[in-house]
Amino acid sequence: MTDWDLSKEDYPNARAVRETIRNFVTELSDEFSRSTIEKLAFGTVSLSDPDLELGYKSEDFTRRFLVDDLLDAVNLEYRPQPRADGMEKDRWPDFELSNTVIPVVGEIKPLNNVSAGEDQIRTYLSLSSFDTPYGVLTDGMEWRVYGPDRSGSGYAIQNQIRLDNAFQMIAHDREIISESGLSSIIRPQGVSQITDFVQTFKQEEFDDWTLISLPKPERDQYLPDDYESQSSFEDFQ
Repeated sequence: MTDWDLSKEDYPNARAVRETIRNFVTELSDEFSRSTIEKLAFGTVSLSDPDLELGYKSEDFTRRFLVDDLLDAVNLEYRPQPRADGMEKDRWPDFELSNTVIPVVGEIKPLNNVSAGEDQIRTYLSLSSFDTPYGVLTDGMEWRVYGPDRSGSGYAIQNQIRLDNAFQMIAHDREIISESGLSSIIRPQGVSQITDFVQTFKQEEFDDWTLISLPKPERDQYLPDDYESQSSFEDFQ
């Protein structure tokens, strides 16, 4: 696959994302039938479905074999379960990005069940325990970045990337999905999704757009004096 719409510096990240999804499909192959993997690829069943017999908790499986490696693929470092004052440990966020200019809390849900975490991520962002305007909610297949609503009330999705076509593309390459003619449809979309994921979540790009999206007074609270791209913020107030 060579048709990435990326700079050469981003190629290794795109390849790492592709390899992560490929490895995840392999892990699923060890657990489920082809028909079940196809349903997971097209989002018609969630990994948390009680009818699926999985040797792990579904959220732990998603984190261990998909989310952790996707974060690594785009150079994002993180620490698990940052402490939230006033909340029980089992209700703390799943992770916090630790090498971004703005610390970002994150919540992980089982594959194809991302919406189950909406209330949680908004709750985390409302707590004074976390010095961040942003939260990431993901089930590995869909990645949402929540930030301050421009209306000034609450939090809304600021960016949203899906990897379902990339998943389908790789499952098709592995001959798990074998629908005739599907490859020519999903391959360009799958490549585009991986490109979008890298351009949105690679650490340097993530820092730039999350800073630019903030009003200048709030941005200045986080912007280091030696930030390499800070000249690009002059047009954003």
